[in-house]
Amino acid sequence: MKKTSLIALIMVTVFAVACAKEEAPVVTEQPAFGEDIPGYAGFSELQSYTLSFEGQDTVLYLPADEAAYIGATSAIINRAGVECKVNLNPMYSEDMKDKGQDVKLSETLKREFEKDPSAFTDLAVSQVNPLGEKGFDAQASYLSFDDATKTYVGEWVDYMYFTLDDGRVVNFRLKVNSSQETEQTQAVIAQLAEYLDVTIPYDAQFLKQKIASYEPDEGEAKKNDATAVNMDDLTFYIPDGYSLDTISTGLAQEYLGPFAGIEIKDVKMFGNEGRSAGNDEGDFIMLFSTDELGLTSGQLGELNAGELSTVSGMLKKEMENSMPGSKLSGTIERIDGIGHGVKLFGTNLSDDDGKRYDGGFLFVVRGTTTYVIAAETPVGSGRLDQLKDTMEFIYDSVEAN
Repeated sequence: MKKTSLIALIMVTVFAVACAKEEAPVVTEQPAFGEDIPGYAGFSELQSYTLSFEGQDTVLYLPADEAAYIGATSAIINRAGVECKVNLNPMYSEDMKDKGQDVKLSETLKREFEKDPSAFTDLAVSQVNPLGEKGFDAQASYLSFDDATKTYVGEWVDYMYFTLDDGRVVNFRLKVNSSQETEQTQAVIAQLAEYLDVTIPYDAQFLKQKIASYEPDEGEAKKNDATAVNMDDLTFYIPDGYSLDTISTGLAQEYLGPFAGIEIKDVKMFGNEGRSAGNDEGDFIMLFSTDELGLTSGQLGELNAGELSTVSGMLKKEMENSMPGSKLSGTIERIDGIGHGVKLFGTNLSDDDGKRYDGGFLFVVRGTTTYVIAAETPVGSGRLDQLKDTMEFIYDSVEAN
């Protein structure tokens, strides 16, 4: 009995000593940015994360997030309305890899904001500035309109590109979203700035003031009041005053394709100011898409202006032949970031029942799909110009999803 107790005591003692040896030392001094020391628990808003490049670990203290994405050389973290993206030793193209961090940051800003500045409302982008002795930074801010809430949302972005003493490159992108800000947001930013030993120039009231001071022009305000209609790869906006006619939409979905001899998708019909789309005395607008018109943006993109005009004329003639007695005028154009568009307006048009109307057909060609905006008003209603303006608005409102 004594022998068994002695052995048990020895085993317990050995196990305790082994555990003590395995325990990591307590880190009591705050690590500086660039020091690979994990385990410091003195931050209230940050925690340590480890990234690795070619077998070398890099320890960074970033906003604490239990749902963070941590890859080998990148991290995406969200906390209190602050999104933090980090890249360790990012890859660059041959012509950029030997450039300085300031040049690389300038190219990042051009790529994100100069390619399609119309995608950002009230966009402001700063110059690239030195960030202490280890890097460069730049900020951008902009608004976007949330169709669900019918309000503007602001975002502020801070790019910080660092080169550590041993040559490691660490790029940060911080983003603050006005709809996700909390009372804790500023504390997260302040503590990250303390760790990086930099100034992060974000003010808690900045985005609120940016939203409050922005006044959209008439066209933008009209689009804000419109209803977004998602159609596969594109979104169109139907102006205020038109409402979806579900009955006529269902009938069109069932009968329009077989009548036209093509497969159609996403049919939607809208009536104006209470007039149903099926009302012979009312105006209506119909949207649908098809892959069977034989138009592709790739083919159209290879044509010059004269050849495009020929295509427009052929389409106009084909439509007139299908509606004897009608008269159409048409144009074709390139739509930046979308594809191509064809506009056909006319009078004395007809349908399969011999009914006459005024209206038009607008085509937006993207890839192999053609999106059609068709509209009609009774002949002599006096509303054709107004209808054309509405069609043009829907056509001009198109956005890529």
